[in-house]
Amino acid sequence: MTSLSLSGPQGYAQARIEASYGHRDGISSASSSSPSSSFVRTVEQRPYFPLLEVDPSNEATVIQVAKVVVSCRNNHANNNNDNGISTTTNGAVPNEGEEGSSSVTVLTGGLTNTLFKVDLPDDDYAPLNCVLVRLFGSEGMIDRDQETAHYARLCNAGGALHDKLDLVGRFGNGRVETFLPNMRVAHHIDDFGREEGLSLEIARQLARLHYSYEPDSDAAAETRTKSSPQQQPTLWKVIESWIEELSQHLSHEKYREDASLMELFSRAITSHPVESSSSKPQSYMAADAIKDALSNELVWLKNEVETRFPHAPIVFCHNDVNAGNVLLDASIDHTSEESESVGKSSSTPYDRRSVCIIDYEYGSTNYAMYDMANYACEH
Repeated sequence: MTSLSLSGPQGYAQARIEASYGHRDGISSASSSSPSSSFVRTVEQRPYFPLLEVDPSNEATVIQVAKVVVSCRNNHANNNNDNGISTTTNGAVPNEGEEGSSSVTVLTGGLTNTLFKVDLPDDDYAPLNCVLVRLFGSEGMIDRDQETAHYARLCNAGGALHDKLDLVGRFGNGRVETFLPNMRVAHHIDDFGREEGLSLEIARQLARLHYSYEPDSDAAAETRTKSSPQQQPTLWKVIESWIEELSQHLSHEKYREDASLMELFSRAITSHPVESSSSKPQSYMAADAIKDALSNELVWLKNEVETRFPHAPIVFCHNDVNAGNVLLDASIDHTSEESESVGKSSSTPYDRRSVCIIDYEYGSTNYAMYDMANYACEH
């Protein structure tokens, strides 16, 4: 049974609805033999297994999910089938004990997600015999449907990303991506603090991202209003949501009873002391005052930006370029004397193949200058 390919964040939501109606058994882990875990739909031209999940404490499930997704993607590519993927796979979920020569390496450095490198047998899974399995974290803070749809389209957009980056497929609590060999995570001092060539290459790659990829019309429409037909930056709405979340936390009993914490926030943010004549408890008033002060400052900042930079370009931005989200060719080593001499010469080891910006989970339409300013603040 085949079905038309789905697209966009709504495509992932539709796949989950179909999975819930077609398989009432509930979500299965990779170690389960239940056919419900093999339900698959094509979203953004890639397999999506909404009922298949990885148990982060069980490396066997990491291998099994990688095998399922890679096998499905390879079969899809070999069959050149753009219309859809079978809604159930033919025994695609491996049984426990079938890991064979596969291996798992836990990767460090992920601030939001749990990352695994999975090596699969070359003969059975080439060319995708080494992949990255990403387990989603910070649930509720990131729209994973929107993020994954953006990432899939970024991978399809020539020139927007490193040419070796690709989304292989998605499963219930994460996704499978290509793994870049011979790359290392950049260091904010040893790399960014010693040679300007790296910052120049980051600027070039951000420029390519800003102007070689445009979100689909549906996603872009969500940022438009009747009074502002152009795309709007998501910056203001994100800050508003964080202010509201902070206010809710500070109103919670756990924090209301922490007098030192409330006083710290009050002194740091508000310009006036908390009045004690109100019928409200002082802790409630502190939370209200903090929210009001931050909201007023946001209104002021938004007005300043729109008044002083009325024609500031609004593009698709990364929004989180820091050392942990930059990979460098492993041969670039600034700890050696030789590399220091290279850094002082007219040549530079940095280009679009030796430098790779990763992790686009906070990507959205925003001011192009915000992306550069955020990068500058990070380093």
